[in-house]
Amino acid sequence: LLIILPIYLWAYFCYVTQPLAGISIDAREIQHFKH
Repeated sequence: LLIILPIYLWAYFCYVTQPLAGISIDAREIQHFKH
């Protein structure tokens, strides 16, 4: 249980932050593409 918990929290953290990172990357690409 002590080994599974950190992995579960890490997977949940990545799952939550991945869309935010994808939006920020898309915004940078859009700004770069406009210029």
